[in-house]
Amino acid sequence: MTELFMLEPFILKQAALSVFVNVAAIVAVLGLKSAPPRIVLYICLAGMLAIFVPWSYIAAGVEDYLPRSVMIEVSSPSVAAMPLSVGHSLINAIMVALWLVIGVTCLVISILRSEYTKKIWRANALCGNSLAKYANPAFSTILSRTRIYQMQNSSSVFSAGWWRPEIWIGADICSEAQIEAALNHELAHIAANDQLALFLIVALERLLWWNPLIWLLGRQARQQMEYACDSRCKSLLGATIYRQSLAELFLVHQPPTTSLELTLGNNSDIINRLEKIEMTHSIKPKHIFTLLLVGSLTAIASTSFASENSLKPPTLMQCHELLPEGIQYDFRITSEIDTRDGQKGHLSVSLTDTSKPESREVPNGAADFLQCVQKVVGVGEDKDWPKG
Repeated sequence: MTELFMLEPFILKQAALSVFVNVAAIVAVLGLKSAPPRIVLYICLAGMLAIFVPWSYIAAGVEDYLPRSVMIEVSSPSVAAMPLSVGHSLINAIMVALWLVIGVTCLVISILRSEYTKKIWRANALCGNSLAKYANPAFSTILSRTRIYQMQNSSSVFSAGWWRPEIWIGADICSEAQIEAALNHELAHIAANDQLALFLIVALERLLWWNPLIWLLGRQARQQMEYACDSRCKSLLGATIYRQSLAELFLVHQPPTTSLELTLGNNSDIINRLEKIEMTHSIKPKHIFTLLLVGSLTAIASTSFASENSLKPPTLMQCHELLPEGIQYDFRITSEIDTRDGQKGHLSVSLTDTSKPESREVPNGAADFLQCVQKVVGVGEDKDWPKG
């Protein structure tokens, strides 16, 4: 199992760095509780997308600004320049394929389940266009392309869809103030394109199912979308009226919908939402400090990744420093390479102890030197390197 994970060091570094960014995003969310919810939402999304960031290209970009140093990696002869075996490569391919199959399957199931559920709802719903009169004029453009449905024997409120959005309001909600709050809250979601953000969140949760931090960031992102819409509705309807209407809506049970719909919210979070409605959300010095701290930690991690990928190959003179003292060697590099088209050549390295010229074994203490030479001239690409 250890050898298996050694085969793909780049992938492991990419995953490790993305997990670090996940943690940094969670820390940022905890430190930005009074910041504008949209900013916190974007931080959550950025943290979830970290695994897809091309850190290697970023490493290449910062390479010129890193301290110049040459490191010689020395390993034991038994694993030097070991090629990937066919068996291990096949296992890696199977693992990646299994990961993708599980993720894509879960995503497809979520999409099909959402579409099937909406089809059933449409068949039993009533046209709710008459509720459009409760919409705030600020949403008039959005309202023109939005379909409103009323669900019988229900008190649920949620929206779905992006290009042709739909708003579903339970027929059991009769109070005009509650209908106004519910309708404008869902219109705020549509105006902010939260359905696209929600689809991205669900897709990342399904594709990165193995990472629990993704699910935690997804939950935080959903909460920030609700906080942001509450803030928008507060400014349109008034804090007191909207806060009271929201509390009344949550006195009745809000059953969960499928993963691709935006509900009015979660009962477990209603206290936080009511408190945040009374808060003034703005960027404060402590928020800037939190962002700078998280950004600095991420920069340090990515720079470390860059430094590992920007190691320069050693020179022959640096390899010479790996030779043990007190022993005389006869070291030769023989080149019979013909550069003419269609011609092949041969490159070989020999190292013998002058006190034992007849020996065909690698001299004691010289394995590290030969491995260093291999990195410089590119010989010995077989599993037995170095050999006599």
